Amino acid sequence: MWSIIGHERVMSYLRRSLEKDALSHAYLFTGPRQVGKMTAALLLAQAVNCLGSDAPCGECSSCLRISARNHPDVQVLRLLTADEAEDKKAKSELVVDQIRALQHWASLPPYEGRTRVFIFEQAELLNEAAANSLLKTLEEPLPKVLLILLAPSPGAVPETIVSRCQRLVFGRVPAEEIEELLLSRGLSPDKASLLSRLADGAPGWALAALEQEESLIQRAERLERLLGLIRQGYEERFEAAEELSGKGAQGRSEVAEVICGWQGLWRDLLLSRLGCSEGILNFDYQEKIVAVSRLLELAHIRTFVDTITEARGWVERNVSPRLAMEALMLDMPLVDKVRVKG
Repeated sequence: MWSIIGHERVMSYLRRSLEKDALSHAYLFTGPRQVGKMTAALLLAQAVNCLGSDAPCGECSSCLRISARNHPDVQVLRLLTADEAEDKKAKSELVVDQIRALQHWASLPPYEGRTRVFIFEQAELLNEAAANSLLKTLEEPLPKVLLILLAPSPGAVPETIVSRCQRLVFGRVPAEEIEELLLSRGLSPDKASLLSRLADGAPGWALAALEQEESLIQRAERLERLLGLIRQGYEERFEAAEELSGKGAQGRSEVAEVICGWQGLWRDLLLSRLGCSEGILNFDYQEKIVAVSRLLELAHIRTFVDTITEARGWVERNVSPRLAMEALMLDMPLVDKVRVKG
């Protein structure tokens, strides 16, 4: 049950640490969204609370309840909803009250299992007060308490937090492995090939797209919109930036997803401009990508690919999503309208 697609080395390390009774009191799992960090965190929570002989067995009552996220000793710290949040910040940040609640529960012995586990779904959203409060818990670890922080990169979390956690990196999963997973779920070879490439190394995205057809519809709408924005002026671009940036953490999450999609598309434009169309990720849009790439200068595409990568880092480090989107709109190459008409 330690098996998880694409991350055998990380899971093997955790398994050996458990066998040697050498688990850290706190871990920082870093890597792209939907790459498997939460799955790994829940597996580790199962392992330290499993009632079976070969932990995690995945079949005992403890493993099943953790998988269903209703075990009393395993808590996932996430953003509060509008109804839950008295402080407006709690809808866009992890706030100090949540850390104080964690500290209260951590001070109590496990209710049902052997270890209390606290998983931070988006540790990059810790505000300064919450991070400082959590630091005290990390500096004075309690017995039978395990903290697991999930974040896109170490730079998205305060260095004082990073330095007190055991860091494990979750890289992108090869498309071939994701395709095998999808085929095992009964998907047709053509669709499995498409989704595995579109997933960009994130099996969670591929599985979500398998279950929710709207994921593919949203992706198509975003691609069409970006291809359209390349041909539009600054007025239309800034209107799009305002709309896409949204509000609060939901807006941040959506912008991160949009930027990720744009990064793949501009990579495709670069490959097309270089004459390497066979490597295009969005191969179902190959004809349009090739046509648009011919309207752009190679140097401009290369520069903007670097800009998108920087913008992705900005969002991960809690820069305003609106500012990130506006910066992208300013730097996005403009297509000469005369050339478009011609």
